[in-house]
This record gives sequence, structure tokens and C-alpha cells, in this order.
Amino acid sequence: MKSISRSAAIWILIGVVTGSCVTAKVQTTTNQLPAISETANMIVIRGAVNYQEPITLDKEVTIYPEAFISTTGNGRIIFTKRVNILGSSQVFDAQAHIRFGEGCIGTLNVAWFGARGYDKDDDTKAFQKAIGMASGLSNSVNVFVPVGKYMITEQLVLENTLPLNKSINLIGEGMSSSTNDGSSIIWNGPPGASMILVRNNYHNLIQSLDFAAEPEHELKHNIELRSQIYLMEIRDCSFSGSAGSGSANVNLNEGSSVQVSEISFRNCVFRGKTVDNKTWTTGSAVIGGKANTKNFYFEKCSLLGYNEAAINIEISDIVNVSNCAFALNEIDISCLLCGLLATSNYSEQSKSFFKGTNSNNLAFTTLVNNFFDGHPAEDFVITSGSGSLVVINNNFGGNGGIDSINLIRWDSRNISSVFSVGNFYRNGASTTDPFVFSGRNATNPEIFTSVMDKIGGDGPTARKVKN
Repeated sequence: MKSISRSAAIWILIGVVTGSCVTAKVQTTTNQLPAISETANMIVIRGAVNYQEPITLDKEVTIYPEAFISTTGNGRIIFTKRVNILGSSQVFDAQAHIRFGEGCIGTLNVAWFGARGYDKDDDTKAFQKAIGMASGLSNSVNVFVPVGKYMITEQLVLENTLPLNKSINLIGEGMSSSTNDGSSIIWNGPPGASMILVRNNYHNLIQSLDFAAEPEHELKHNIELRSQIYLMEIRDCSFSGSAGSGSANVNLNEGSSVQVSEISFRNCVFRGKTVDNKTWTTGSAVIGGKANTKNFYFEKCSLLGYNEAAINIEISDIVNVSNCAFALNEIDISCLLCGLLATSNYSEQSKSFFKGTNSNNLAFTTLVNNFFDGHPAEDFVITSGSGSLVVINNNFGGNGGIDSINLIRWDSRNISSVFSVGNFYRNGASTTDPFVFSGRNATNPEIFTSVMDKIGGDGPTARKVKN
């Protein structure tokens, strides 16, 4: 924190006209350049300034990195016109009383309020100050996080207050594959917490950030979304540090039917916790879905090491998973009662690619152009499911992977239909049909159609699936 030299300090009076004359007592320092200078259209702040009385700055303000603005006593600062802040140095005391008028500022940098990111000091208060100010703004705003390792010990709440028609975006300078070497927000508080709670935010973005936790401080959730949220995108982010029963990197309003909908994940990396690359202690990468908590989209994401399901959705009208990579998961995608479209995904050494539920309700599962190289101890590509299943041009183990059998278990109800075309199922010579049907219509040939499907150990031994 910047301090004022007592021997250099002088007192000046500044009058600002906003309809009537307002006089504020300001403490400043003698420098080669004045701490405050003013033209007809702009106020420039270059040094340490302490406001001890309320003041309204009704001109554009430019704040240089060497500035440090604080308030004491009755000091309050209201900015009514555009505020330009240069650099990523601390320019505000974290305890300063500041208010920005509508349209005065569009980005709040956590570093301006004292977040460092280059030491092990607690940065929670600086983040809370920036996020709290964003909550109270009347215009949409970006909360910006420069590159650094920021230690957080208390939950951060990113939420909209009145008016509710603005967006609060959380933006960093870049993610990292280690989740610790980009714009990294790292939990160092009590284990089992949710680090960031997001609620009452619409059309917003979380981008270019790492979310992690210190050892022995594992989280239950990196991010928890609670009502109401819609049209939110999480892009170019990496997640780690969640572990324990019920853990997930991102919680999509699990257990609640109040709206959290139209949530997109693009180019994100999710990693479960392990100490030996054999045992994984994180439940899911993403969990949730119930009634009006629905419609989720995953594109170009990587999800590795989850002991329940990497994508773990209970109910959703639409779940779209495309161009993602999965590995070492108990289940890659669990979507119990959903409309699932999974296209062009790659899975390596997971125990199952998909799991649904056995239900008389409508459920629609479509798998197109996916590659599944399974786990040697498991047999089922789909461990269970019901409803309508369409499987087109998928390769289930056909590149000579370590798994020897790939089966699909499907519960046939009155509304069930299975249509499989152009797929390859790697199976041993004794297996003639990759589909294992159960339920009341298990023996009904009309529920199953196979067109140009192949089964076998490899290409030369492939034969047509029995229809």
C-alpha cells in the first residue's frame, strides 16, 4: 500500500461545481508533478490523494499508475463522467468509498484495489471490492484479472443487484494447462467450500481464467451457479482443485428447479484430483440439471479423471457435446433424462462413454462420429439407457485399443427405438450382437434397426452385425 510522507504533505482546497459549490479537504504530496491537475475538461490524478469530505468529480478523470486514492472520515468520491485508469497498479485504497455513475467505467481491474498475484498474500478483499463495485453499477462491466496467482480465502459472490438488466463478466488475461500459471484464482480457505458463487446474472461471460486450490484446501466447487442465470458462457478456462463427496468443478444449480439455463462451455480444461494417476477423488467436472435448470453446451473441452461422471446431468431438454476429449473417467457423459447430441468426441480409457436412465419418459440420445477406446476392465460403451437411440458412424474400439468388448445396454419400453448405422463395434469372435436389450420389449425385433454396422476384432475380421 502506498503511504503519504508526513514531511511532504500539504493541505489544499478543491472546489468542484455541480450546480452549487462543493468544497472538499484534500491531502496531497509535493512532487515534481502535482498530485492533482485540472483542465477545462479533465482531472488528472498522479499522486497520493486523501478525500476527507464528500466530493463529486464532474469532469473526465484520468488516473496514472503512481496515484493512490483514499478516503477517511466523511470522505466519499462520486465519478459522474468517464474514468480512465492506466496500468494494473493499485490506485485505490481497498477501503475507499467510491461510486461510479452510469457509463463512467466499463472495466474494474482487481489490481486497482490491491490484488497482487505475485506473492502468497491474501487477495480476497481486493477481489471482493472490485466484484462488489461491479454489482452496484448500473451498466454492464468486466471484472478484469491480470496474470498472477491470486489467493482467495472467502467465497466471492458475483451477482447483479438492481437494475438486473446488465451483465457482469469475469475476464482474465489467459488460462494455463497447469491451472496455476495464467490468470489464476486459487482457493486457500477452508476445504469443502464453493469459491465463486454466481447468481442473478444474464448474458454474461467467464473467460481466460484458471480456477484451482492449494493442497489440503480442496473445494467442493470452483464455481457454483444459482438462480437466476441464463445465456452464460464459460470460455478458455481451466479447472482443478475440487475433490471429495459430491464435488464438481462447476455446479449448475444442482438439486434446484429454478432457472439456470443456456450455459455454454467452450475450450475449457477440467481435471479431477489424483495423487497417483490411478485413483481419482473428484466426482464430476460439471453437475446439475433439473426442470428449468437445462440446456447445456460443451465444445472443444477436455475432461479427465472423474469418479462419477465427467458431464453429470440429471434432466435437460438439450445437452450438446461436440469435439471434446475424455479420459480416465468412470463415465464420460451421464445424462439421465435428456435430449443428448454427442458428435465428434474422443474418449480414451474411460469405463463408459454414456449412461442414461431407465424411464418411460421421453429421452433422445444421438451419438454421431465419436471414438471410444475403452477401459480393459469394462464392457459397456453405454451402461444403461432408454428411449430413442440413434448411433451413426461411431468407432467403438476399432483402432486396436486395449479393450476387447464394446456393448450397449438398452432398456426397451413402449417408446423405445434403436437405430444404428455405419458403426464399428470391437468385440470378440463369440459375440454376435453388441446390443443387450432388457425391458418389456426386449424380444421385439421392431425396436432395433442396424444398417451397415460392423463387428469384430479389427478391420479384416469385421462382419455385419446381426439384425
